[in-house]
Amino acid sequence: MIKHHALGIVRDIDLREQLMGLLPGYIFYWNLELNGAINTAADLRPSFMLIDLDDDSIAWRNIAVALRSNPATRRIPMLGITSALDEDAIKSAASVAINELIGRESLSGRLPDLVNRRARVWDEDYYTLLNAVCDDELPEIARKGIELFDNHEFWEAHEQLEHAWIEVRPNPVGEVYRSILQVGVAYYQIQKGNYRGAIKMFLRAVQWLDPLPDECQGIDIAGFKRDAAASRAALESLGAARIREFDQSLFKPVPFVRKKITPDDETI
Repeated sequence: MIKHHALGIVRDIDLREQLMGLLPGYIFYWNLELNGAINTAADLRPSFMLIDLDDDSIAWRNIAVALRSNPATRRIPMLGITSALDEDAIKSAASVAINELIGRESLSGRLPDLVNRRARVWDEDYYTLLNAVCDDELPEIARKGIELFDNHEFWEAHEQLEHAWIEVRPNPVGEVYRSILQVGVAYYQIQKGNYRGAIKMFLRAVQWLDPLPDECQGIDIAGFKRDAAASRAALESLGAARIREFDQSLFKPVPFVRKKITPDDETI
C-alpha cells in the first residue's frame, strides 16, 4: 500500500495522535514553518493539510496565504479544525481559502470521509496506466523537444514538449514531458537572471516529477530528478543576488537508460 503525505499545522500533541489514528494511511509532517513553507509543501506533495484554527500561537494564516499564492502549492486541499463552528470561524477560514471546516468534537465521525473526498492522491490506476506505456518508444515529437533541451534551447524545447504533452492527454505519460519542459523553463529563467521565476518553475516541476517511475520510455527519470535537484540546490545556495554566478554546466542533458546487451545482440 502506498502511503501519501499530509501536512499538519497542529501543535497539540493529543490532537496529533487523534488525527494519525483516524488517518493511518498518511504520513504526517507537522513542523511546517512560514519560512520555507512553500518549498517544503512543494517537495512533499501532500494530499491535504490540516490546520488547528484554535491555536493562535501558530502563524497558520500567513502559511495558508503563502501556499495559496504559489502555483506549486495552491491546489493543496486545506481543512480547518475548530472547536467553534461559528460565524467568526467561517469568516476566518474563508479569508485564507480554507476548503472546509470540521468541528473538533466531530472528528471521529467526519474526518476520514472528508479526507477521502478532498485529498489529492495518485491512485493505483494512475500507476497502472503509466507503467503500461513506459515500455513504449519515446514519440518523435517528444524526442525533438528533448534534443532542443539538450542544446540549451529551453524555450523552444518548452514549445515542442508542450505539444507532446497535449497530444497524449489524459494519459499520465504526458507528465514526463511536462516535467522536462518545466525544468527547461527553470533553466531558461536562470539564463535570463530571473531567480524567482526559476525557483517557481523548479517547485512546479517537483509535483509532476515525484510520482514518476525511475525509467519511462527510455528516459532515466531518476537521473533527471537528481540533475534538476542539484541545479535547484545550487541556485538556492547562490540566492537572487548572485544568480549570474550560476554554473550552467549544471544544465545536464536529459539522461537515457543504457540498453542492456543480451547474447543475441553480440556480434561474433
